[in-house]
Amino acid sequence: MIHMRIVEEEISLMKSVKVCGNWEDDFDANVKPLQDAHLASYILYRLDSKKRGGYEWILLTWMPESADVRQKTLYSSTRAILRRQFGDDLLADDVVCHDVADMSLEGYKKHRASKAAPAPLTAMEAEYQLNNETTMTHNSFADVHSSFGGIAFPLTPEATSEVKKFAKRKLSYLQFVSIFLFNSTFMAFENLS
Repeated sequence: MIHMRIVEEEISLMKSVKVCGNWEDDFDANVKPLQDAHLASYILYRLDSKKRGGYEWILLTWMPESADVRQKTLYSSTRAILRRQFGDDLLADDVVCHDVADMSLEGYKKHRASKAAPAPLTAMEAEYQLNNETTMTHNSFADVHSSFGGIAFPLTPEATSEVKKFAKRKLSYLQFVSIFLFNSTFMAFENLS
């Protein structure tokens, strides 16, 4: 874990803590003591997961409500620079915390759950979604409900041979194009192999 503050217009290292257990076990013990009620800070917290050969990190920006406006502006404007210099691809998450509860493992888990939740819908969007779910659409042959289970006709010997080839996957397409009404048989004319 790396704790930093902006001192005299520069980001300065305030504290560095080595990993002891897994990231969840160490989170509250390492992060909570760094919360100053009036001073903003950055915390880079290392996760146990790796990405492209390096560990993933969480960037926590501690910005208490009681911090002065200049400090809030300075931290907000330099956060993107810090992200870029550290490496955006190594950051699994970027969280701005304004409350003490946000700077805890439980607060972080709530943040993750909130990010994963679907976006809230307006009344009109909710009604539209409900209508879409209740309306049945037919997009394929399998969706169409027939009025009878099927019909059976004998096939010509050539058609039977083509159906067997199709069943063995020697043909990718088979179309029956002629029906002989006098003896009710199908004849296969077109096929693609």
